[in-house]
Amino acid sequence: MRFLIVNQHTSNHGDEAAGKALLRALDKENDIEQVDILYNAPRKMFEDDKLTLKSALQITHYLPTVLSYLDKALIRTSFLLPLPLIRILLRISPLKQEFKLIESADIVINAPGGVNIGPYKDWQYLWRLYISVKLDKPLAIYSISFGPIPKNRLFKFVSLYVLRNSEFLSLRDKQSQTYAEEYNLKHIPSIDTAFLDNTFSKDLPTEINNIKERKYVVVVPNDLYSWHPCYRNLSKKYLDNIYLSIINLFTSKGLNVVLLPQLFGIQNDSRYFERLCLQLPNKKNVCIIPADYNCDMQQAVVNKAEFLVGARYHSIVFAIRGNTPFIALSYEHKAKHMLSLLSLDRYAVDLEQVLDQDFSSELVEKIEACSHNCETIKQELSLAKNKANDIAQKTFSAFKQFLKDVTTWNSQKSA
Repeated sequence: MRFLIVNQHTSNHGDEAAGKALLRALDKENDIEQVDILYNAPRKMFEDDKLTLKSALQITHYLPTVLSYLDKALIRTSFLLPLPLIRILLRISPLKQEFKLIESADIVINAPGGVNIGPYKDWQYLWRLYISVKLDKPLAIYSISFGPIPKNRLFKFVSLYVLRNSEFLSLRDKQSQTYAEEYNLKHIPSIDTAFLDNTFSKDLPTEINNIKERKYVVVVPNDLYSWHPCYRNLSKKYLDNIYLSIINLFTSKGLNVVLLPQLFGIQNDSRYFERLCLQLPNKKNVCIIPADYNCDMQQAVVNKAEFLVGARYHSIVFAIRGNTPFIALSYEHKAKHMLSLLSLDRYAVDLEQVLDQDFSSELVEKIEACSHNCETIKQELSLAKNKANDIAQKTFSAFKQFLKDVTTWNSQKSA
């Protein structure tokens, strides 16, 4: 069978971990010969030699169409037209390449990811899923977060059409599952796909080995005001001060702080971290890990840390997988409600609450209290990790049953 994975996020080590985990699981299935990957941004995510695949699985990478105003108009128009007219209109658009790629696939899988069907309002993401349904391709939407769906009537209508017509829909956090129940969507309660894989790097970066005594905490800030549609009006200074107060909390106690960039490429976390460091009174105990270390190495860094404070979703996934005590700064529902599935939601702090109120001092107190209770937290994390691994395996088992059903259906159709 020929698989097409669409909407694979790039330049993000968290999505890299989830995508790798899914590929490594697919690699173990004998009847999968070819996997094509269509990315959401013009950058290849995976280095084939770093995937550590065991079979001769053929993987081909496709970068997305860079949309002109005409292409964006064509996408919206496509949602209102029958398939034959869409084919005709695509003759004048480079989107025809993506269309052909979907058309040639036996199965389309939407890659694990965030709320593109939600606040990000990603029309191209949605168009690929819509075309998959219109071409009658078996569609699996694998362990995403979604919602709240924007009020735009067309986007909402097509989003629900796609979600209702996907033959496999798994959702990785409690709030997304609640949205699905409200819309009467048939779905499988899941967890982040990174829990499907247990590959870690055994080596630490040179930068970590150079830290005195190698005892450190990890902090993962997130400059939300520069990219997130819900935080565009946020005071840069106020958000920066929250991160600075967290870093200063640890350095004032003589601890080393490692800043771990999850975004790389054009939108690179490292540049933001460097701007934060310029405002620190004590920089000598702060280290920024280079962004080009892959997700396996990043998880090794988190695994060896004493504690983690993360304002990025996958930094918290990495902490659970590494049995590292943490506080999550939850900027969307996905982190907080992923933790609620694992009975760890008391370790999540709603970032909007911190920003709306003078709550930063309480946040520091909460971090300090948790950092003094690490051994107890580790016992909880061990149980939570086992639960997450079990959910991830059950989700993939259900996905394999979906593949079996598709194979049976194709055999009956061809007969």
